[in-house]
Amino acid sequence: MEDYKGGYTATKYLIDHNHKNIAFASPPIREHGVVYERFQGYKDALAEASIPFRKDLVFERELDVDTTLELGSTIAKQDDITAVFSTADIMAAGIMAGIHQSGKKVPDDISVVGFDDINLCRITSPQLTTIHQDASLKGTLAVNILMDLLEKNPIDNRDVILPISLVERASVKKI
Repeated sequence: MEDYKGGYTATKYLIDHNHKNIAFASPPIREHGVVYERFQGYKDALAEASIPFRKDLVFERELDVDTTLELGSTIAKQDDITAVFSTADIMAAGIMAGIHQSGKKVPDDISVVGFDDINLCRITSPQLTTIHQDASLKGTLAVNILMDLLEKNPIDNRDVILPISLVERASVKKI
């Protein structure tokens, strides 16, 4: 996937909606992994807009329900945060629920953008704006390459980069 571009696109979208204090929420960042690429896109979009990178706005957490709910509550208590880019929709949904449980509203108080475009995005309240990736195609290509390896067929192209796109829904407010 175009993970770097996805992180950049999500963050730039929030910046274009006049957000400057944008939190980054993800599982632990491992160098050269997909989360790392999304993080680099986030940082570059901030830099391009002359918004200083703030380490205190980076939240690395596990993807379980209790942790994401707690993270939403933590973010809701920080009055300067107006938006969150989460590198996974499931985390974004938990953050949204934690924000709501804290008495704040998405997007009125805090905007949220996710990454993946899983079906859950259409049933969160409000529906989650997210970066779309074609997970089905990604799986199909991976299986095809694996089958070629197992059958000892030549593999012409191991480096396939699938495109991303922004899906606008209702979780971002222009300020």
